Amino acid sequence: MTTTGDLVAAVVDTVRALPGDQIELVATALDRIDVPGLTTLQALYRFVPTEPYRAAIDRLHAAWRRSPETSGASVALALRAAHASHHSARSESQIDVVWTGPDGDVDVRLTYAVLIEVIRTAVRSLILVSFAAYRVREVVEALHQAANRGIEIRLILDGGTEAARAFEVSERIVHYTWPPTLLPEHDPGHASLHAKAAIADDRLAFVTSANLTEYALDRNMELGLLVRGGAVPKLLSHHFNDLIDRNVLVRA
Repeated sequence: MTTTGDLVAAVVDTVRALPGDQIELVATALDRIDVPGLTTLQALYRFVPTEPYRAAIDRLHAAWRRSPETSGASVALALRAAHASHHSARSESQIDVVWTGPDGDVDVRLTYAVLIEVIRTAVRSLILVSFAAYRVREVVEALHQAANRGIEIRLILDGGTEAARAFEVSERIVHYTWPPTLLPEHDPGHASLHAKAAIADDRLAFVTSANLTEYALDRNMELGLLVRGGAVPKLLSHHFNDLIDRNVLVRA
């Protein structure tokens, strides 16, 4: 990474680490500083009283020292721009509570309906993660309809169950698992792929306690969150795809 790239990365890390009001205090101080140095660092410390925040300032200052041609005002502008972008991305997220179980006073959406929605609204890619799968005919049909639309579907299922039997793999529906040979060494006999999620196109993520079973989707008491937009769907999608790329999750 170039020195400029180091500084950009440090600006992003600082924005993620510090509260918005402290970002503005640091930026205001930088507006009046021409070059990095020990006195600069001490001046910035006045606005970040805790050690974790100071560690972020240390990284920012060190990256700035490697790019001394950049003015303090430029670093301040970068901080404000990154903070505005970060705040906007977070505010674009919409979160719905998803529930299966007894009715209550809270306005919630049903697990089955949300899962089908995620599958049907996928445009390019779909990741489906579950520990167990059983008697989910409507889900299987929705997946095949998605595959026929050209959606790339990755099913990530626990290898210690018979979940894979609930689905038919095809050119566009590929099954992955966490093989016993890669389970944690401290207790290889008792680790499971127990996550449950459905992620569409880096823009829609459904994280739930419900397995892909008839009871979980329609009868059990299950709780989840549906996240539209923002950073979370992309983060989860990249996380599972990275596990596949690194052969932590392998094609069954």
